[in-house]
Amino acid sequence: MKTYAIMIAFLIIGYSHAQNPKSPYSCADYRSFYYMHLDQGKYDEARKFWLLAYDLCSQAQKLDATFYQNGSIIYTHLLKACSEQDSILKKQLTDSLFWIWDRRVQVDHDPQLKLKFATMLVFEKDDRISKIDSLFAPFDSLVLETDIIVLDAYLRHIYLNHFGRTPVDQRLEKLSFISNRFFLLSDRAIMGYINAENHHDNTQMQAYEKILQRMIKYYLRMSPSKDLIEKYLIAHFDQLDQQEAIRIQQLKRNMEILEAVNHEKSAVYRTHVEELLRLEPTAAGFFGLGNIEHANGHYTEAISAYERALELDPENSDQYYYQMACSYYADHHYKKAFYNAKKVEGELKGKAMELCGKCIAALAQKCGDSSFERNSNYWLANDYYQKAIALGENLNERKFMALAPSEDDSFKEGFETGDVIECPCWEEQTKVRF
Repeated sequence: MKTYAIMIAFLIIGYSHAQNPKSPYSCADYRSFYYMHLDQGKYDEARKFWLLAYDLCSQAQKLDATFYQNGSIIYTHLLKACSEQDSILKKQLTDSLFWIWDRRVQVDHDPQLKLKFATMLVFEKDDRISKIDSLFAPFDSLVLETDIIVLDAYLRHIYLNHFGRTPVDQRLEKLSFISNRFFLLSDRAIMGYINAENHHDNTQMQAYEKILQRMIKYYLRMSPSKDLIEKYLIAHFDQLDQQEAIRIQQLKRNMEILEAVNHEKSAVYRTHVEELLRLEPTAAGFFGLGNIEHANGHYTEAISAYERALELDPENSDQYYYQMACSYYADHHYKKAFYNAKKVEGELKGKAMELCGKCIAALAQKCGDSSFERNSNYWLANDYYQKAIALGENLNERKFMALAPSEDDSFKEGFETGDVIECPCWEEQTKVRF
């Protein structure tokens, strides 16, 4: 306990009840005197009589929460008036204020006061970690009553004190505790955000969004492993809030963390996406699910997800058709890939044309009754590569030409440069060239 500063204050006054036992004033008188000066904004005088009241009244055990509350008000004002250059006095006043707060929370059991005191200690970079932990203890039982500044202070306490002060070789042991605290804190931020949203308080919504993003940033700085995150999210999935709005934000938070550690291919990420789509079906959500399924080699499921996205957002069909074409191609359904890619316009059309060329080349040896007819497909494949190049794709303009019929082969079949060749598999034409 830091008491030296308040004892210095006693010495500065020069008089106390103990030094003047024949003082005619009582405990009640000194309390009245300090309060009168406090009410008038005379904080130096208020401090003098508050200290005399403490000296006398504490002997009779007549000090209550209001007394310490007023003492904290006095010292807070004195701190505000203290020059930044007078570091010694500022330290004395700060220590005295903390001593008063320590006494106050002993007689006033309001949990919010403990959180406020803990917040003060954190922002003053107090190093009594166990003390701050004990003051933050009521946090778990509070929900929407928690102020943003308390969330911020608790976050700093976890990051700077529990993580920052732990030796590097021992931090792994702390990460389970830190994960538990992080998700508890961020849940409170999410609840605050939803509460502000329900009250149409945009300022508070932005403040809670900002503190939530800061929490995620600090959590990721503590380098939790993919396995630790996955294990925690799996274990606590069934404990996500049943209120739909809160649950949605919790899912988005968890997905953001998994994305940050490149864990989108995991089963737990897919579970989160599916649950989010159940609650909030969106084209972007189904598109994301399709990408996950494609990355995991689940092409049929990916195509179904892209089709659902297309139903919800037909105006942005290009990206959905292109991704469906990619999934069909990866699943060796080349004709379906080709016809979906042909539907693509806009910025993705160049890539879609390249994919069409790949599809034609992939089936070349299965399309045609003779070697010449089959190899003629490579001319058509190259046609699509030329279209892709014209649209800005950086490709080899001679792609597949080495596989197309040679000039001698064409002459034997009665064809020369510029002649039109039918490609019945694709219901298209190409031209002979070398």
